[in-house]
Amino acid sequence: MDFPQKQTSPGTVAPKPAPVKPVSQPSAPSTKKGMSGTIVAILFVVALLIGLVVAGGGVYFWLSGSASADIVSYEQTISDKDFEISTLTSDMAGVAVELENAQMVPVLADIKIEHDDTLKTATVYDGDTLIKEFEFETLKTVNIFKQTSDAVYLAVNDSEMGGGALYAVNPREMYKYDLRTGEVTNFVEGIDDVLVVYDISSDGRLLVYRPVPVDGVSEYSLKVHNFETGTAEEFLVSDDFLQYGSVKLSPNAKMIAYAAADLGGAASGVMILDLESKENVVITFGENKTYHIRGWDGNKISDLQYYFFH
Repeated sequence: MDFPQKQTSPGTVAPKPAPVKPVSQPSAPSTKKGMSGTIVAILFVVALLIGLVVAGGGVYFWLSGSASADIVSYEQTISDKDFEISTLTSDMAGVAVELENAQMVPVLADIKIEHDDTLKTATVYDGDTLIKEFEFETLKTVNIFKQTSDAVYLAVNDSEMGGGALYAVNPREMYKYDLRTGEVTNFVEGIDDVLVVYDISSDGRLLVYRPVPVDGVSEYSLKVHNFETGTAEEFLVSDDFLQYGSVKLSPNAKMIAYAAADLGGAASGVMILDLESKENVVITFGENKTYHIRGWDGNKISDLQYYFFH
């Protein structure tokens, strides 16, 4: 079908159609700019990897150092524990020995002493067993000085001594009869300055005696000989009196009680010598009496027992 053409007036120019604008296409990205971004990204990743490696190495060395320190500390702890176990084992062994000794039943002795008519010989028996024969050049006697759970101490006394003394004359010679071995030994052998023996500790470790006067001058002193160390220590006693005696060690061997008096018993007292402080403490004092020490019931001053004669 034919459509009619649009007519124009004569002399009228038909308008020109508007020019068609070309459709703009998006420009392609710059290759140079894309390469720069890629390099930066790669460098960032490399730097990140290097940082991680460095950090990982630091952590490794820190962990290694810490682990090494922990190992050393652990080894030292093990060594310390081994030492503690060794010490504890030794202590327990010592305690076991002490318990064994404590549980041992004390050996009972049936001591009999026989003197002949001349008092120049003495024979000592334990039951029917002969344990010691004494022969003397002068008149002497033998008696039991002290008995403990494992020993009997035999004193040799000079029968010619005595007279005018307020306190018993103590022996100079002392023998120890070991109840466990059956041996009899000279207990004061090697101690050259023994004048008289006063007491022996219950464990046989200490010997209390009066030393021989130096240059004939009598000193108011006691000596304590320690058989474990082989040493002796001298202690001064009160010089307020002319005589002293009746000396007794406390059960723990830390104090010595003794009595002292003037001639005739005009005044007398009871003193305690502390072996640690070396101080003399007056327990009691009286006139017209003579004090004597009976013994200790314990290790306190209040446990000391004494009496007196008018």
